[in-house]
Amino acid sequence: MKSSYLNFLRQHAPQLTPKLYPTPVVTRWNSWFKSVIYLNEYMQQIIDFLNEYEDDNSSTIYLKECFENDILTSKIQVQLTFVSEFCPKIMKLIDNLEGSNYSFAHILWSKLEDLKSSLQRQCEGSFGEKTINILSTENSIDHSMMLKTAALKS
Repeated sequence: MKSSYLNFLRQHAPQLTPKLYPTPVVTRWNSWFKSVIYLNEYMQQIIDFLNEYEDDNSSTIYLKECFENDILTSKIQVQLTFVSEFCPKIMKLIDNLEGSNYSFAHILWSKLEDLKSSLQRQCEGSFGEKTINILSTENSIDHSMMLKTAALKS
């Protein structure tokens, strides 16, 4: 399946680098974010590949069923876009914390304050350009409320 997927990407999405999904690793905090960013960038190609893929095992059948549900697919797309747009700030902080045994509190304080301000703006509905664009094409009231709640819980 892996080589079939990479060949599919080469043929149908030459604008994208053909690469496999980065599997999240529990001990590497940013691996989850990298997986979400990948899914955001490659989601349509994944859907197209699954629709053409002939070996219907239980996983591909489940994913195909999920992507046939337009409401679920749009919610997933909004969430992927939101995380992809706002998590690079968090990823940089995590990289700094993971990369050393030294205390960075004095260096990271202003960056954490900036992150806090960004999350507060998102709670009030101040999203980035990519998130606003995707919200304008979907049921924006429900999705906007979902993202405000996510920012508030952060």
